[in-house]
Amino acid sequence: MPRSVSYHDKLIQDLKDPLEAAAYIEVALEENEPKFLSKAIKNVIEAQGGIEHLPLSAKCLVMVRDAMRF
Repeated sequence: MPRSVSYHDKLIQDLKDPLEAAAYIEVALEENEPKFLSKAIKNVIEAQGGIEHLPLSAKCLVMVRDAMRF
C-alpha cells in the first residue's frame, strides 16, 4: 500500500508549477485576509526553493507581505 503524502508536501509540490503558484496567490488576494496572503506567499517561496531563488519582483512581494503584518 502506498504511503500517504501530507497536505503540505503535496501543496509545495504543486506550487513548483508557476501557473499553480500564480493561481494560489490570486485566490489568497481575493480572500482579502493578510494572514492568508502571508502564508500563501511563504508557501510559494518554499516551493520555488527559497527567497534566494526568486526574481526581484517576487522579492518585492515578500516586502509587501512583511509590511502588512500587524
